[in-house]
Amino acid sequence: MTPDNLILTWFHVDMASAFSDMLFRWFSSKYYFSFPILLTLLLYAVQKQGWRGIFWWFSLILVIGLGDQLGNQLKELFSEVRPCTSHEAFQGLRADDICTYSTKGMPSNHAINFFTATLFVILTRPQWHVWHSFLLICSILAGLSRIYLAKHFPSQVIAGSFIGTYIGTLTALFYHHRKWSSTLLHIKNIPILRKEP
Repeated sequence: MTPDNLILTWFHVDMASAFSDMLFRWFSSKYYFSFPILLTLLLYAVQKQGWRGIFWWFSLILVIGLGDQLGNQLKELFSEVRPCTSHEAFQGLRADDICTYSTKGMPSNHAINFFTATLFVILTRPQWHVWHSFLLICSILAGLSRIYLAKHFPSQVIAGSFIGTYIGTLTALFYHHRKWSSTLLHIKNIPILRKEP
């Protein structure tokens, strides 16, 4: 048995309980877990920074969307099955967790999106320490939920977390570059600093 299957069996079979099912389905839910986090983050950003916070939040949404689309393209490229597709993909699969919507699982978009958002927030809002810890914990829980529910093999979640970390870091650097470029352009336009022909 491969390490992927060993870890997946431990999460999906050995840890299985009614309470764990409920908990990890919540961590995996876009409507009851991901979206409320984003809405709370928007309210916090507006409280702290007003219109600048709104602009920053929409930048975050754009970055998450970018990561999500990249994940979809990589799924088509790798064409690696999810463990929930059939008992042939994963023998320990519980009947109520069989996939009915998508068969391709490399990488995990949940992991990409959460880690993209986490790194973007950490690097563009370094003063929001509580959010850093909170989002990191949420990212780990969301990733584990995909393993527990057999929606992804552990390797697919790990790959998604690395890709998300890379995207979040790269887009945060671009965000800072854009901000500093705008500031420098504004400084150059100050009359006293403008060079006369």
